[in-house]
Amino acid sequence: MGRGVLQAGNQFTKLLTDYSTTVFALLPIACFATRRDRLALIHQFGDTPIKLKHKSFKNMKTLIASALFSVAVLAAVQTNAQIASVKHEKKAEKRAEKKVERKALRHLRENEVSTAAKDNFSADFPGAKNVSWNHNTMFDEATFTDDNGETKTAFYGYDTNLVGTVTPKKYEDLPQAARKEITKQFKGYTPGAVLMYDDNESNDSDMYLYGMQFEGRDHYFVTVSKGPKESVLMVSMDGNVSFFKDLK
Repeated sequence: MGRGVLQAGNQFTKLLTDYSTTVFALLPIACFATRRDRLALIHQFGDTPIKLKHKSFKNMKTLIASALFSVAVLAAVQTNAQIASVKHEKKAEKRAEKKVERKALRHLRENEVSTAAKDNFSADFPGAKNVSWNHNTMFDEATFTDDNGETKTAFYGYDTNLVGTVTPKKYEDLPQAARKEITKQFKGYTPGAVLMYDDNESNDSDMYLYGMQFEGRDHYFVTVSKGPKESVLMVSMDGNVSFFKDLK
């Protein structure tokens, strides 16, 4: 993506150069010609002389003003494209660095649940009951019962801070708009498990569910199946439905 944007930027640069050469060559004629000028002004382009008479001066000034405005717009487009490309590349580099750090720390800890993660969990969920821990290559996971009697799983990242929680839900818990959309788009499919992901907004780490990475935002995830085919859909909290992953 970044390479394509830069190529587009280079094309804009060439266009700006050619356009600016013509504009600034004509600029003196527009600036210094007055109404009293009756003589023809000649500007040489290559081997062909072009005569610009008094009646065309006003139109020429308007043309050049428009051309200068166009040059400014093209320059702004190129600058914005280059800024967007740099931001995209930096974001990708940051994610890659975090992934390397996460793998390195997980390798050092091997199969042990971090003591720091346990301490943070106790502070995050002081009323948790029936707590059980699991460690994998991505997270330390604590499954527990909260104060309302719901079963949740809290995910702690490589930095031992809470990434988010997952709570099993019923299909009826999905927003009504989402249920209508699923019925319309997935006729003949049977809804299955529903999970609600509650993101820890103070932690910008991405989350993984069903082996897929996604940006840390609150979402529902619902499985739908038809015969041997099973898929996972992502549902925003306001009811927008999108495809997430095929399981079979």
